[in-house]
Amino acid sequence: MRVLTLIVFVLFATTLGLSAQENRDNLDTLVEDQKPADQPQEESEIDQAIQDLEEVIIIGSRVEESAFEYPGSVTKLTGSLLDTQRLPSTFPDVFRRLPGIAVQKTGPGLGSPFIRGFTGFRTVLTVDGVRINHSAFRDGPNQYWATVDALGLGSVEVLNGPSGVLYGSDAAGGVVAARTAEVDLGTEEGGTEFSGRAYYRFNSAEASHVSRGTFGVSANGKFGARVGMSFKSFGETNAGGDLGRQEGLSYDAYFLDAKFRYEVSDQLSMELLVQSVHLNNVPRIHSTRDGVSFQGTNTGSDRRREFDQDRDLVLLTATVYDGSFFEEAIFKIGYQSQNEVQDRIRSSGRKDRAGFDLETFFVTAQFNSATSIGRLVYGLDLYVDWVDSFSTRFTPATGVQTSAAQGPVGDGSTYLTFGLYVEDTIELNDWSRLALGVRYTHVSAQSDTVLDPITGNTSNLDESFDAVVGSAKFIADVSDDTRAYLSANMGFRAPNLSDLTRFDSARSNEIEVPSTDLDPEFFLGLELGANYRTNNFRAHGALFYTFLFDTIVRSPTGAMIGGDVAITKSNVGDGHILGTELSLAWDITDEFTLSGNFTWLDGQIDTFPTSAPNVEAEVPSRLAPIQGLVALDYNLRDSGFHARAEVEFVDRADRLNTRDKGDTQRIPANGTPGYVLFNLRFDYAFNDKKSVFLHFENIADKNYRIHGSGSQEAGFSTIVGFDLRF
Repeated sequence: MRVLTLIVFVLFATTLGLSAQENRDNLDTLVEDQKPADQPQEESEIDQAIQDLEEVIIIGSRVEESAFEYPGSVTKLTGSLLDTQRLPSTFPDVFRRLPGIAVQKTGPGLGSPFIRGFTGFRTVLTVDGVRINHSAFRDGPNQYWATVDALGLGSVEVLNGPSGVLYGSDAAGGVVAARTAEVDLGTEEGGTEFSGRAYYRFNSAEASHVSRGTFGVSANGKFGARVGMSFKSFGETNAGGDLGRQEGLSYDAYFLDAKFRYEVSDQLSMELLVQSVHLNNVPRIHSTRDGVSFQGTNTGSDRRREFDQDRDLVLLTATVYDGSFFEEAIFKIGYQSQNEVQDRIRSSGRKDRAGFDLETFFVTAQFNSATSIGRLVYGLDLYVDWVDSFSTRFTPATGVQTSAAQGPVGDGSTYLTFGLYVEDTIELNDWSRLALGVRYTHVSAQSDTVLDPITGNTSNLDESFDAVVGSAKFIADVSDDTRAYLSANMGFRAPNLSDLTRFDSARSNEIEVPSTDLDPEFFLGLELGANYRTNNFRAHGALFYTFLFDTIVRSPTGAMIGGDVAITKSNVGDGHILGTELSLAWDITDEFTLSGNFTWLDGQIDTFPTSAPNVEAEVPSRLAPIQGLVALDYNLRDSGFHARAEVEFVDRADRLNTRDKGDTQRIPANGTPGYVLFNLRFDYAFNDKKSVFLHFENIADKNYRIHGSGSQEAGFSTIVGFDLRF
């Protein structure tokens, strides 16, 4: 039945395209402005601290527009910048040093960005428009972002702030849109052409080897295909100072992808994306004997605790141009599986193995229309998850193996999300615009087996949720150089299976139990900001205040399960998060550019700090401290040489709530110390197909830990590599 549904929708999309009108004069302005993977763009990293205000973005309104004209905080990073200048070890590392974002790392392969104070299932990650978020996403930082390969991307766009209208549930802190590199179609009369790529990077402190190879073929401007594979091997990280190598951090990761594109006609373009990812034995070190004490933190007692993580995606996209009632329509249909297994050997020798197998079928449709009442962006999305989970326990002393009724989430579960949305951008006059949007979402959650860990009994789950959210964004052309905006954007998050049925570890010495009586969370983000640009200066600034309503928070129950404190959830978390983001870049001369960014956050949220029924207002968990970046870039314009010196500063994170203080394996008693890092980066492009790079990071060999993380970051690092294309 699932396969039949897939075939029907493919035929439906194709039929629409073949029946569309015959002209597509504006095709080139509608296709995303990216070069193929084997044709890197020439650009420096001067705009990693500030979005290029001339850059074309899609994430804000889901159609192409200038970042300068968008009423919000957006950042865009291209694939060429990621490959030779930023050099992220894993995909979450992409977001380090960006305004409004802090990256927590439970371990080297378990990172998660905090966007305006939110992380985990309160931020949305998409790949080519498909949600990576699923119904088993857990609270707090999680490991799923590491299943995206930065080396296979053409761009990454980040939207800060609530974005529930266009992106649905979970978009409270913000949205990240990862877009795979475009496929080269060749030239109209060029015949069949072949291309390829060889990439390698070595990091001395991580003892890591990262490589990628691709092979591509194109034909006559009509057809293109690319197959690529990345392999990443991480060793024992050498931390700063006298700490030395941290044991127990090594793991491997494999990424395989293929992308095919065919221009069926002037009105229809078809694209097929296939991805397969495997992360092997990713360690969660803080709870093991290999954990490192930092400023008095405790080390764990587990002998081993590792994750295997898999993600497979098949995505078919049909883009139809110049239909009878739209300028562009994008249909997506596909299948995604995400599987997880956790192996844990406790200090007693007991072996716990738990995980889930999750399958998702999805269908989305988006339409863009220019009408007499404004530019309309509207559509629908449908995601259905099927989840099976498991948990086994083997005790060597007795030789007995037992199986629990469920794993991390309820076994035999189904989770359906359906949404309808529309946003209308209206030209008020020749100097101002107003964008109004609304979304309706229906969510249904069912589970055959939900375990009560106290009584050992099981029950069924059958819940549904409905939500309506809206947005209003006003932008004014203050002058030719300045755009000011005021926006109000709602977000929401429906309780997922992790909220409703989770029975798994949470923080240090905590275990989360099912909480089946929950309601959706809602968020309202108010933002005042401005974009400014001249020939040699660019700046973006924003003040924001996000209201939190009925936020689901964890709290202790007072019960103990296997030596861990039982944690439950409730809709008690009213509160707010406020802050400011500032970014700027100044071209001092044709060769030198000074840039920087600054972020400050504060806030409060109601919670149960103890098992007593007393609500108290505390700071949000793992609230990021003041942080910023100052950088000087040198670009020799007539050659491919680029150099960058940067100083990254992070203040002490000592605003802790009760649960932060209890997370003694990751957060020091007096808060996480601040730090200052010095980095030097050099890269040289011989031409548009050959480049090399040499970076020196954490030159002062600082021993530091990102707030809320479970291991130390790398000390002094030498990073060297090459990127060759043919």
